[in-house]
Amino acid sequence: MVHIQGNSLVHYEGNWVVHIDGNPTADVYDPKGTVKVIPKSHGDNLVLETAWIGRAKYLVTGDKQHLLPLKVFRNIKIIEPGYFVSILRI
Repeated sequence: MVHIQGNSLVHYEGNWVVHIDGNPTADVYDPKGTVKVIPKSHGDNLVLETAWIGRAKYLVTGDKQHLLPLKVFRNIKIIEPGYFVSILRI
């Protein structure tokens, strides 16, 4: 376990989990670079891989050049922030 100013990063069942004020808040994944969907865009491919290994339902992005045109990647909906807010009904 790593403590960061009252918060912690905990290794749990093979994954890292961020705890803020004692509550599990986010999982941290380590992509290996196995996804190669977008040519010459290693960073975007890592984002896709992280969403996939994290079993994301949505990938929220403003990247209109590479990510948004895909619309879906391995059953993960790729959407703009405004649309995500409407899904949350905020």
